[in-house]
Amino acid sequence: MTTDEWLSAGESRSASDPESESEAEAESGAGVPSLWSISDAVADRLADAEGLLVCLDFDGTLAPIVPRPEEAAIPAATRKRIRALNALDGVQVAVVSGRALTDVRERVGLDGLVYAGNHGLELERGGDLTVHPLASASRPALRRACRAIHARLGTIPGCRVEDKGVTATVHYRDAADAAVPAIEEVVSTVAGAESLRVTDGKAVFEIRPRIPWGKGRIVSLLAAEVGGGWLPIYVGDDTSDEDAFGVLADGVGIGVVVGSPSATAAAARLDDPDDVATFVGWLTARWADRPVEVIDAEGKRP
Repeated sequence: MTTDEWLSAGESRSASDPESESEAEAESGAGVPSLWSISDAVADRLADAEGLLVCLDFDGTLAPIVPRPEEAAIPAATRKRIRALNALDGVQVAVVSGRALTDVRERVGLDGLVYAGNHGLELERGGDLTVHPLASASRPALRRACRAIHARLGTIPGCRVEDKGVTATVHYRDAADAAVPAIEEVVSTVAGAESLRVTDGKAVFEIRPRIPWGKGRIVSLLAAEVGGGWLPIYVGDDTSDEDAFGVLADGVGIGVVVGSPSATAAAARLDDPDDVATFVGWLTARWADRPVEVIDAEGKRP
């Protein structure tokens, strides 16, 4: 993507309010139906679609959450099902992750997919890697913030700073509960001094450029590129995925949350990464078996 394309794709959201993720009203996760209880309705949406855009988060969605993020791995059976789904005509699978793009691409290990890393600030399609230009400009500030946070928190057991190039993550899954408020205060103070923003996730604080961009924006961009006749589906498990659920609300697509969050804008839920793998296999079977309307060269049905 060119600089103008990146900027025009995000201009509908106010740059003065980069943290406004989605306007969709979230409801209690307990009130969201199981995907399997509405599978007939989903199958009807598939039957009416011209194409299928399936966007998948990585950690907690494709790969189980593990104590050490560097040990996260996608099960071989899940990888096989993703490959089979993406091989079908009229289907594009995208992996949209908070991890650096090179990291998540290596962990998934499949060609032909779209990869979006660092919450959509990095995008790779067909081997062409682009980075949001404003994110690139924020790299020096991010590096300074990472050094400052490490200097102040490096002695806290279980706290680790991960510099991902255009974003950073402060992990505290293994830190004592009593240490978390102090970690949050340091992260917020240092990030604010560098004009960066902080969002939270599952046992992490994410540090990002103050840019009106997130997973929802990249899903909207990909959906616009494939066309209005395609059905976009997004599956994710974390608070950063709510942005994507929001843009697919009101019938635009189908947002599927993994687990049972306290509140979500998703339309349906799956239990865990194993359930996600089953859903990917179900999508493959449904799409492969759906009736295909045949039209001749003159645009007429035989």
